[in-house]
Amino acid sequence: MKWRPVAITLCFLPFYASSLAQNPMEGKWTNGDYIFLGGMVNDTALQYGGGNAHEGGYDFFAIRRADGKFYIAGKDSTRDDASLKPGLGDVGDQITFKNIAGLSVMIIRGKNGKLHDVLQRIPEDIGLSDLQAADQSRYGLSGSYVDKASGQKITFTPDAQNVLGSTMGTHYQFETHYDFLTSIFTFDNKKSFEYVKTPDGIDIYTTHQTSEDDDDSWVRGKRVLSLRKTEWFNLSGDASLPGRYSFASTCLLTSDILQHFSAAERRLIRNEIFARYGYRFKSEDLKAYFSAQPWYKPVSDDVSDRLTELERLNVEVLGPEGK
Repeated sequence: MKWRPVAITLCFLPFYASSLAQNPMEGKWTNGDYIFLGGMVNDTALQYGGGNAHEGGYDFFAIRRADGKFYIAGKDSTRDDASLKPGLGDVGDQITFKNIAGLSVMIIRGKNGKLHDVLQRIPEDIGLSDLQAADQSRYGLSGSYVDKASGQKITFTPDAQNVLGSTMGTHYQFETHYDFLTSIFTFDNKKSFEYVKTPDGIDIYTTHQTSEDDDDSWVRGKRVLSLRKTEWFNLSGDASLPGRYSFASTCLLTSDILQHFSAAERRLIRNEIFARYGYRFKSEDLKAYFSAQPWYKPVSDDVSDRLTELERLNVEVLGPEGK
């Protein structure tokens, strides 16, 4: 099955604010892996029904305690069954709703205050597969590459699912496996290929399906391109922001975005936030990496108070990592 993504991502959903629910707890929410729809049941309870791209049943409800805050209480407010695990977080997790840089954000924290999950509210006419396909194109593929064998330059555009400079085809769609997106893409000329991330770019293989009715019937063929990435698009929506990963300063980093990056890349994403404010790195490898960036100017040993609220949340999402 093919999926044709729409030109919308979580990063740019603030521009669609007019279509969002007015109550800060109501509406459609996603963490990139699941979508939840719901809101207030009464003054003291929230109920959300959720699911992923393939199935539903990931429900949860929360109650307001004496401190005025909401806490996850179970899976279904109509069923008194403590054995039913909530579809998001754990029983006792605190839910906070915030408006951060124009984004409606739901933050889930454990009893110890540790961040468990972050969700962003989205327009109700946007589907999970729409967002995942757009994010896969932007964060998984987009950029300019050079074929290591021929020197041919190939560019995957970030928003229109187009490939420039390639004989494979021009416009592509992602294939799915039981409704989940795969790394296989098919061009309008019916030619299909599979991409595999490498430390310095992507390798592209031929592939074909032995049965159109069987999602498991794709067979990988020979490698036709080994591409080294040479250029990165600015995906932040702000052309003035420097760095390969400037989107970490303007977009909420959900799991669907981060899955397209290796652990080493996620470390760079996290520390690039600090580098943009001139942090002096202690780690020799980070010091060498950022010193090679023409925009980097080390000026301070502590820039934490300069980070925006969204950047601080994204740093927390990315987890602790030495500087």
